[in-house]
Amino acid sequence: MAVPTRVGFQCLSEDTEILTEKGWKGYNEVDIGDSIKTFNIQNREIESKEVIKMFKREYEGEMYNLKNEIQDQLISPEHRVLRKEGNDFVLEKIEEVAKLKTKIIIPIAPEKSSDEARAFLEACDTEKTDLELLQIMALDAGYGSFVSEGKFKLIKETKTQISQVNKIGYKGVIWCPTTENETVIARRNGTVFITGNCPFTNITLDLTPSENFKDQPVIIGGEPQEETYAEFGSEMKMFIKAFYTVMIKGDRSGRPFSFPIPTINITKDFPWDDPDLDKLWEASAKYGINNFANYINSDMSPSDSRSMCCRLRLDLTQLSNRGGGSLFGSGSLTGSIGVVTLNLPRIGYTSKTKKEFFERLGEAMDIAKESLEIKRKTIENYTKKGLYPYSRHYLKGVKRAKGQYFANHFATIGLIGMHEALLNFLGEGVNTKKGKKFALEILDFMRERLVKYQTETGNIYNLEATPAESTAYRLARKDKKAFKDIIASGTRKIPYYTNSTQLPVNYTDDIFEEMDLQDELQCKYTGGTIEHIFLGEEISDIETTKKLVKRVFEKYHLPFITLTPTFSICPAHGYISGKHFKCPKCTIDQPCEVYSRVVGYLRPVSQWNEAKQQEFKKRKVFKIRQREYKK
Repeated sequence: MAVPTRVGFQCLSEDTEILTEKGWKGYNEVDIGDSIKTFNIQNREIESKEVIKMFKREYEGEMYNLKNEIQDQLISPEHRVLRKEGNDFVLEKIEEVAKLKTKIIIPIAPEKSSDEARAFLEACDTEKTDLELLQIMALDAGYGSFVSEGKFKLIKETKTQISQVNKIGYKGVIWCPTTENETVIARRNGTVFITGNCPFTNITLDLTPSENFKDQPVIIGGEPQEETYAEFGSEMKMFIKAFYTVMIKGDRSGRPFSFPIPTINITKDFPWDDPDLDKLWEASAKYGINNFANYINSDMSPSDSRSMCCRLRLDLTQLSNRGGGSLFGSGSLTGSIGVVTLNLPRIGYTSKTKKEFFERLGEAMDIAKESLEIKRKTIENYTKKGLYPYSRHYLKGVKRAKGQYFANHFATIGLIGMHEALLNFLGEGVNTKKGKKFALEILDFMRERLVKYQTETGNIYNLEATPAESTAYRLARKDKKAFKDIIASGTRKIPYYTNSTQLPVNYTDDIFEEMDLQDELQCKYTGGTIEHIFLGEEISDIETTKKLVKRVFEKYHLPFITLTPTFSICPAHGYISGKHFKCPKCTIDQPCEVYSRVVGYLRPVSQWNEAKQQEFKKRKVFKIRQREYKK
């Protein structure tokens, strides 16, 4: 588990640039959804990846300076450095790297090169060629490079040895884009390097020893012990209490830790009145940290599913139905091979009849299936060749039982913009009786087609309510350019689509009206979905917090919910409940950071993409009527 540092993230200095599709860009030029250049640790090639999360803020404190004749990195505490260990590359925290007595070898270029790029560098006059272009071409050629005093220097190596690691004082912006493969290609003071970024982490916390583990011997130092996990219930509570004590405190300015995101399984025998869990509830009331999984009003048990990222839930009964080992043995060896999101508003706009709508939807799903099948074959092939050594090791039991390393991994198809699709096709949205009925037909159609894909391919598929943090904006912009009169949410300048089958963000401030309209829709997803209960401010007492979660899960079948209070962080006063872009306590005009949940994790609203900021402006927050929840 990678827990973000008290700095807030694993970050780069403000004068560090990263390589994007449009050249080298700084912290104020990169946004969620942008495509940047990264390094694939397995095949050691450069690959383009989308920025899935973006962090930046003012920071004053220690930083680490990694130096040699051709390197000058400046990174935050707990930043993960990409270094060579034996024949492999590993991501390791800078604190651990600094302790090494052995050589610190880091990559400065990919190991696979382009002959065209090498030919270009041989032929060009480096004194007359743009320096930025030269450094990009050097990377493509598999070479390192640096620029000093306006002169380009080519380093015909792919790695270099760091000679100094020093702590220095720093005051300024720190920033970090996050990508799927957790690396970025960066440049500082003319020197190019490859480094890590912060992973998106989710943990599921059991409050008592699980049925799967309780009678099994604990493992210490790789050796089974006489004690079983059932004997360590009190230690589990100790851990939970310590974990939430840290999470409630936040960093030194009162900012929350965005990761890891804890998922709490709410079962029929959940200990609601256990005082050892008060910190858990306090964290939800103050920051809205937790995801809550519904096992009260559900046919599933916690051992039947795994929660990953901000809403993906994997049904492990699918794995047991396939044979090849026990359900428990498969549980930790599953995941999703990838997610393809379907643009429903475009289908709704271009279809004139229901028959045409479902034909277009079927065609789009077929393309998604082919994409996921190609990806599955590619990753399986790479794993066989040793390009994913860790996955190959951990999935060897699956390979032995079923013939493929990723046989237990789902292919996931998701959707975006059901509300706008219905407006374009029917003239009324998902919040109406007619609109909801047709939305249910669409989801049933998709579920049935996924069953067909499973039969055809022998691979497992699921349907997800895609988070679509940047996709909701990007697809709406593309559609607005192609079809001037297509209906989208937002404004003409900043259009966006509503997430999955959710209601418009400004539809209601009544929690239970929202639940009544969403319950049946959200239960159609087999790959997971989540209902965010957006609140205007911190809930004042933990009893109300508990009553709200309990009532929602006893009355509805919603698989996941979060409580998301809006709060603000003042540089002087720290945490302030509610939305305050200016501090209400300061005597000067002091700006604050306003926090809420962008899709699945907590971030300052100012760091969201402009469509999500537009959505935040329109959003109605739910009213908490405390007397009602205390009944």
